[in-house]
Amino acid sequence: MNNGEMLKVTLKKLLESDYSGIKIYVYNNASTDCTKLLLDEFCNKHKNIYVINSPVNIGIPSALNWLFSISNSPVVLRIDDDVDIEKNTITDLINSLKMTPYAGIASPKIIAINSSGRNVQYAGVYGLYPKPEEDILSDIYLTRIAGGPILMYKRDVINKVGGWDIQYSPSQIEDIEHAFRVFFEGYDIIYNGKIVTYHMDKGEEYISLNKVVRASNLLKIFGESYGFTGQEFNRFVYQ
Repeated sequence: MNNGEMLKVTLKKLLESDYSGIKIYVYNNASTDCTKLLLDEFCNKHKNIYVINSPVNIGIPSALNWLFSISNSPVVLRIDDDVDIEKNTITDLINSLKMTPYAGIASPKIIAINSSGRNVQYAGVYGLYPKPEEDILSDIYLTRIAGGPILMYKRDVINKVGGWDIQYSPSQIEDIEHAFRVFFEGYDIIYNGKIVTYHMDKGEEYISLNKVVRASNLLKIFGESYGFTGQEFNRFVYQ
């Protein structure tokens, strides 16, 4: 929603991917900026882009579920409108899913770039303090949690565990909660630190205290639903 200028960069990078046969599905969540005009221009030039222009903002989980239902690819890349990828990112993520027979999700290293600088946002775990240098955490390994603005899924895994939970609308932690279900269903979550992506984050100044408190409360609620108490959940997710 209302992130047309960065969306333009993201779409351009997707179209430049070395992965042939890509189909791009975009959910425009009631944007009032240049987004609709930009998407019209892209659709006129590229026949592999499909757009839903919503009159109201239905939130991220519902939008993801809608896009998943109208697509049919055996692998699905969830990507937000503010992510910068390399030409080989999609191919490398698909190859990552081939590393184990029970793979359900593949995730790259995610570097957040905002007014605070550049930081590793996700590298198989969250809460990396002190902030590590970007050139470390470049191994490939199985992890227990995945989240963030770009994740690759196997379609049949989502068919089994279900889509994104709309109780976490409009946003925040729907990605982590969904990955929890994938993990506890017995599928592997693969972190490939050799694949680097960039989250052009709006910065901490855009994050209100209410959002932080809400995210913390939601994490506590669904952590308890899995039987975690006290610091157990934090140790599971952040270490």
